[in-house]
Amino acid sequence: MIRLAVLLVAACGTHARPVPLPAPKPVGRAPSVAAVAGELPAAPVVRSDDGRGGADAPPAGPITLIAVTADGRAAVTADEGGGLRLWPALDGTKEPRVVVAPQAHQLALARRGDGFTIGVLDAGGGLVIANVDGEGRARSHATLPTEPAFLGIAMTAAGLLAWRADQIAVLLDADGAPIGQLGTQPGERLVTIAERGGHAMALLERAGKRGMRSLTVGAAMAWGDWVEVGDVADLLAIAPDGRHVVVQRKDIVVVLDIKGQLVDEANALSTDRIDWLDDTTLVYATRSGLAFHVKARTVGPRGSTGAVLAVGGGHAVAAAGSELAIATPAHTQYLGYGVVSPSVAQPAIDGQLVIGLGDSFVTLDRSLHEVGEPTFPVPASTEVADLRWLGGDAWAVEASHVGNGETFLVLVGGGKSKVVEAGRWSAHVMSYEPSTHLLTLSLGNAPAVYRFDPGKLELARIAALPSETSTQTELVPLAPARAGGMTILHLTLHAVTTARWLRDPAKLKEPTTSVTLAAGFAGADSAGHVFGWEPGDGAMRLVVFEQGRRVGVLPANGRVSVWPAPTGERLLEIGAHDVSLLSVAGKLLWSTPIEGATQGSWLSDGGVAIITAAGIARLDPATGAIVAARCGWEFSLATAPHPPTPKLEPVCAGLEAGH
Repeated sequence: MIRLAVLLVAACGTHARPVPLPAPKPVGRAPSVAAVAGELPAAPVVRSDDGRGGADAPPAGPITLIAVTADGRAAVTADEGGGLRLWPALDGTKEPRVVVAPQAHQLALARRGDGFTIGVLDAGGGLVIANVDGEGRARSHATLPTEPAFLGIAMTAAGLLAWRADQIAVLLDADGAPIGQLGTQPGERLVTIAERGGHAMALLERAGKRGMRSLTVGAAMAWGDWVEVGDVADLLAIAPDGRHVVVQRKDIVVVLDIKGQLVDEANALSTDRIDWLDDTTLVYATRSGLAFHVKARTVGPRGSTGAVLAVGGGHAVAAAGSELAIATPAHTQYLGYGVVSPSVAQPAIDGQLVIGLGDSFVTLDRSLHEVGEPTFPVPASTEVADLRWLGGDAWAVEASHVGNGETFLVLVGGGKSKVVEAGRWSAHVMSYEPSTHLLTLSLGNAPAVYRFDPGKLELARIAALPSETSTQTELVPLAPARAGGMTILHLTLHAVTTARWLRDPAKLKEPTTSVTLAAGFAGADSAGHVFGWEPGDGAMRLVVFEQGRRVGVLPANGRVSVWPAPTGERLLEIGAHDVSLLSVAGKLLWSTPIEGATQGSWLSDGGVAIITAAGIARLDPATGAIVAARCGWEFSLATAPHPPTPKLEPVCAGLEAGH
């Protein structure tokens, strides 16, 4: 008798209770093929040469469905947002790829040559068989008739096994053509079918009682004998060797041989997801974690996973948020991204972009691929809150203590790190103007102006304002050649917002001219243009000021955020659903639909990067076309979970592979 020991990650079960089972009642073997109404017509196959899909992209939220290949080396998932991802490898060498297919209710996956066949069953009973290459790009798909509806699918070595509402099980090839089909016996209803290692078993119901029949899968499909199993749930799994099955009764898992003899039982641990890891090991997925039932030992993985499970190649694949947990009784590994939604994204040399989250930073090239992992030495127990590139390898860095919040201004460059100031109690907004080497810190407890000396690699404070709890102050460094000799824009944000233009950066209280903004500040550029809001015609208008004069009105689709170009001639407007480029004179140059954009960044080579909560897109500044996009970095198979990712469809999901 197989004895099963129980382990649940973060929770242990109690002793199992015996389950009363009726004696097996074999009934005569069913005919090879039950009478069915006509042959199932072949599905129309649609060939595709457009290569839709295939772009790298993390899931758009927590994973809700998983299917794996029989060898357990690849997976397909569906996420909370309905997006499908092909994981071509589960060893950290290949990122998940976008698959273009209907929203899935069930999934199945098999290798097909150098690509994959994916079965997608939707919530309405529609079935699509999609064939993709090894990168997830579409090759062909077949859509099966929706009447009668399909109820379930399982991938087998012979093809996709599907069962329908008219109680017919059909075996389909990769193009949707029927290989074989079989109807149930009169009065029997198919509940589910389990297949593993070439062995198939069906759970059926007749006259209010449940039983199981083995199922021969192939061109000549046939049922085995009826074996009654008692009052069990809609759950069935068959061991790879085909010698045992597992069913569930309330909170008890029951192990039977194929003749229905009771072999063992164990606590079900409140799960509706259970499978055989191998011929003697069961694995459950629960909201609290994975549980393994292992003969003669009680070991298991660490870490919490969602109640989603697939098994192949001797390991379990579960969902851990939007990444995969790949587990055996000995250990768990996590497949996902180290950085998806960066907290810091700043331009660097040669059109590069430095992004970071916590203490992890990555340098991206013009195609947004990783080309380095820069380090920013900061005081112990602090993390980088913000940074600005000063030219060459020099950076101004703000680092905040993870315990008490004390913030340090640090100059990093030349292989060295120097604390310029300490004792601040919040991170400030930093701005830098290379023509004057002025760095400003704004909107904090101590606004100040600094001058960077590239030759000496020093950063010295030249002016500061006292802290005022009731007033926020923003200091914007200007390019005098473009701003009529002005060097600093001084804004005070209180009951009303006042903008002041200054010639001398050391004299912050001696403005040359000023203006009051009627309804708030939107942004400013290095040429001294101030963009502010004012009411008008039932909506807010975005107006432009220059040295105290109102010089124009800009079109704005709602309450947009403004990201001016360094030259002072153009600006980006980021709305809820799109990004637009305008001239300062108000001419719309282009508009590109992008969801969830949070920041516009003008790169040192003149390019434009749009930061979203779920990735980065690089746009052609002349046309607005997306020329590159990336939605995750530092993809790896790790021993600890990666940071959580946002519940948002990545910008990459709408692109084709190669962009």
